[in-house]
Amino acid sequence: MTNSISRSKVPEQDVAQVLASRLIQALPVGANVSVELLTEAYRAVLRGATCARLTDEELKGLLGEGFRKTMAAAAKVSHGAESPLVIAKDIDGAVTKSLVYLRAMDEAEEELRDMIMEVCQPREVPWSYDLASPYLQSLALDAGKSKGKLPALAKLSQRRFIVLTGGPGTGKTYALKAFLWLALGAGKVEPGRIQLMAPTNRAARVMSEVVDKTIVHAGLVDQAFAASLRGIPRATTIHRMLGERDALKKAELVVVDEASMVDLNLFRKLMEGIDRSKATLLIIGDPNQLPSVDIGSVLLDISNPNVGFFESTVARLHGSERSNPEIVNVADAVNEGKFEALEADGHRHELELAKVIAEATTEDGPFVKIRELCGSRPEGWAADALALTKLLKVLCSHRSGPQGAVALSEKVMKKLGLKSVDDDGAIIMVTRNDPAQGVVNGEIGVVADGRAYFSAGDDEVRSLALSELPDYELAYASTIHKAQGGEYDRVIIVIGKSEQEAFLSRELLYTAITRAKTSYEVYGSLEAIKALKPVQRASGLAARLLE
Repeated sequence: MTNSISRSKVPEQDVAQVLASRLIQALPVGANVSVELLTEAYRAVLRGATCARLTDEELKGLLGEGFRKTMAAAAKVSHGAESPLVIAKDIDGAVTKSLVYLRAMDEAEEELRDMIMEVCQPREVPWSYDLASPYLQSLALDAGKSKGKLPALAKLSQRRFIVLTGGPGTGKTYALKAFLWLALGAGKVEPGRIQLMAPTNRAARVMSEVVDKTIVHAGLVDQAFAASLRGIPRATTIHRMLGERDALKKAELVVVDEASMVDLNLFRKLMEGIDRSKATLLIIGDPNQLPSVDIGSVLLDISNPNVGFFESTVARLHGSERSNPEIVNVADAVNEGKFEALEADGHRHELELAKVIAEATTEDGPFVKIRELCGSRPEGWAADALALTKLLKVLCSHRSGPQGAVALSEKVMKKLGLKSVDDDGAIIMVTRNDPAQGVVNGEIGVVADGRAYFSAGDDEVRSLALSELPDYELAYASTIHKAQGGEYDRVIIVIGKSEQEAFLSRELLYTAITRAKTSYEVYGSLEAIKALKPVQRASGLAARLLE
């Protein structure tokens, strides 16, 4: 079934009306379909929702005084497979709302619901484990400020479908280490039948780095576990894993990180690809981050406290081990619309690009040090320069325009005294996968003597001639969307102006702030920030999972 809809840059109202009109024209003569409802359904999908959620008042404004009769007729017709619309009811607090779906979206949600319930089953034989084991003790899961890791481990031992949520620093990485230990030991899962994946190359690489560090740590306390970890395939993107059909079907444990970025259709394809009668599926992410750029908000839906399997399946971590926990507190406040917290900590400034550039290019800052290292090239310079790229990032709400990532990267480059993206000391990002050269979209490198240098893990470095690279661009600044899954010691956040409805959101600013481990600054007008609204994507998936 095809249910993808182009996310055109044409104003969504015009696109929705055009699509609805074209479909109406293609229907048989006499088909009783409301063009107004069809337009609303298309408009919702173009905004990233699976359906339109409308109150009676909204329906009255849309359809007029006879809206109840129109809705009753539409609901009756929607029971037939030939209708392009499906009408359902949703209870939102004390208010009953109507969900208006394109049929393809309704079918996609229902199929995903059915596949989730196939996997969301108790184990025939629970995985038993000893909390006193040396490796678990070394993780100190019940110590520190972050809480909830031990209950999460207990749920994984009992169930084949686990959703692990938590904000930055809550211990998701430590929990993943414990989960791998449990699966390889008590679960007797073969290392080669564990598949780790994420929506982006950057997030997949972070997963592989976690496994590499776990191998080193485990080697000190549990050499058998360390040996098993070495047999786990490297983490990859979900899209790439879908192309490895046999490996995916044989997987006994599938781990998906940064799941907030996974859209409805991609999640559905993943569920289709696994062996739902045997596989264990572990979903990890922060539902408060930006949702997927495509349709749906799957992580938010499956971690909803109202879903029927919440108590047995969803594990929420809380408390933060970050060196600056105040970052998490402010981010949480922003997500709740309490912008006074951002003002109180003194880290918000009016948007002046000159100040942004000056702050990014201080003499003792990482960008200047990278330029110096790439110019002088002392022993170990490349590894040191690449490590410095993780210390600072300028994060922009927009890619284009005078306040966007492209323009700011160029301004930083010029302030550093560089003339082009190919000059010594430039920080670059690959923007297209090139398997032949072993580079992927989103990979960060530094330039020196006509070559680009990239991290190869464990302080190892590899290089390619610039002429051998696929497309690449300056990367002093990036969009907030592109930075999802990454972490930096310090971030400088630029919230520009947008005329596009709902482009700027609380989740956007939350995601930007939580990329910082130690400090952050926000440049944007107080008016623009106070106007930020939460992303509201209508969906019926959580309601379908109530059973």
